[in-house]
Amino acid sequence: MRLEFEAQLPRRGLDLRFAVAGGETLAIVGPNGAGKSSVLALLAGLLHTDKGRAAIGETVLFNGRRRLPAHRRGVGLLAQEPSLFPHFTVLKNVAFGLRSTGTPRRLAYERAEAALAGADAHNLIDRLPAELSGGQAQRVALVRALVARPRLLLLDEPFAALDIGMASRMRSQLRRSAGSLTTILVSHDAADVRALADQVIVLDEGKIVEQGPPCTVFGRPLSAFGAQFGGTNLLEGVLRDGKIHLLDGILATKVQPPQAAEGTAVRVLISPSDLDPKLADERAPDQGVLRARVIEAERNGELVRLITPHFVSDIAAHRAPEIDNFLDALVDFRVDAEKVITYTSTNGRS
Repeated sequence: MRLEFEAQLPRRGLDLRFAVAGGETLAIVGPNGAGKSSVLALLAGLLHTDKGRAAIGETVLFNGRRRLPAHRRGVGLLAQEPSLFPHFTVLKNVAFGLRSTGTPRRLAYERAEAALAGADAHNLIDRLPAELSGGQAQRVALVRALVARPRLLLLDEPFAALDIGMASRMRSQLRRSAGSLTTILVSHDAADVRALADQVIVLDEGKIVEQGPPCTVFGRPLSAFGAQFGGTNLLEGVLRDGKIHLLDGILATKVQPPQAAEGTAVRVLISPSDLDPKLADERAPDQGVLRARVIEAERNGELVRLITPHFVSDIAAHRAPEIDNFLDALVDFRVDAEKVITYTSTNGRS
């Protein structure tokens, strides 16, 4: 069923409108405090506003001060915490979702058992939540959310507490089981978004700053957060004399500018792995080099991320002696110009 959402929540700075086609998954991403969880709470009936309207198909969830009670909305919510009833067995927990929608007791238990078997969790049916691992508990919570076939499924950081392997298996299970459900996903993990989302909205301070398919939003982002979420650097500049002059005092580089008029605002997308650092000397930087001061270094496995005020660069950890010299120093980052993506700021997609 198609979801239509429009709401203003002045006390939280929320003001946005969007729609999700029936059977599609919309991912909502953005920095902390952007309003992502507020959207889910409004749809689930856990938060209220007098300004706005939301409907799933013909079912109006709220329209101004008129609100459908949460238990009648047909909305399923899966959060980071499984929130299983501690005194219910796994089977009873899953059946509860069906019983709450009016399914007869015997049929509810039959469907719950079949759903657990389909999720490779039939061996857990007689256990209490305290006897489950974190991954098992989240798998049961997912089955409980899906078995009632809600009109709308809300996912709020559903795999954040799981290890990489278990999170991957849960995504696969969700793709298999969700089928044609209309879904909204809130996550800080790009792997969730890339695996599950058909469309992405980037929120900032309660407003939509960009939206589109994941390959577009992360491939040619319009916002710094969109670029960061997609794992790339986004630099802004202007086209002058056939060259891109980057802002913030960063030197222009030898990259091919887009076809645009003189003075056009341009965006430059550079992967952190395509920036090779070397200590700067007293000479002016060459073309094809970005000069910036390194303010921090973060180790991540076999890589070290060098952080500047403008961009980040990933280099191999075995370059440890160089890394110590880079800290709080001016560094020239040579750019692999053939791998740089440039596009105009007017639409981000030229």
